[in-house]
Amino acid sequence: MDELVEPVTFGCTVDDVLRFLPHVTVDETQAAVPGVSNELYLGRSASGDRTGRRLTRADVEAFIVQVATRVSARLWRLDSTPERFRDNLRVMARDLVANGAAHYVQAALFPASAAPNDGNAYADRLWQRFKTDLDDMVAQVDEVIDAGGDPDTPGGVARAAWSAPAPFFGDEMRF
Repeated sequence: MDELVEPVTFGCTVDDVLRFLPHVTVDETQAAVPGVSNELYLGRSASGDRTGRRLTRADVEAFIVQVATRVSARLWRLDSTPERFRDNLRVMARDLVANGAAHYVQAALFPASAAPNDGNAYADRLWQRFKTDLDDMVAQVDEVIDAGGDPDTPGGVARAAWSAPAPFFGDEMRF
């Protein structure tokens, strides 16, 4: 694979991710973070002390790209949907990417609370919401494409459907 395709991030920014994490701040430095009084850390030392480095905006941007790549792979049929529907889903996908990236940030900052998906940690709740919403979006795209339909028409069907009997005219002409 000589060329890598630049992933679509659906317009998600670091600020979108941090809205899910009001307790987190990021900066541009990767300064060492010794001691237990600082909440911004990535891991613990062998003795259990909080050590590591600060989480930077570049780290969050990398998480956004990773999650957006996952979303793009699942929504591979998105470009086959009607334009208005596709535009709305892209807006929804931005929130979805922000939610998934927030999970990555939360799990990176607080690895001790990121148990193997037991559902109790905030990172787990973010991930479950991400997975549920992504599955829902994929189902919506598949439904529109498989029905050959347009979500702007009643029932989501683009072609005319007729279930009434053929019209009858008094002079016995039928269509």
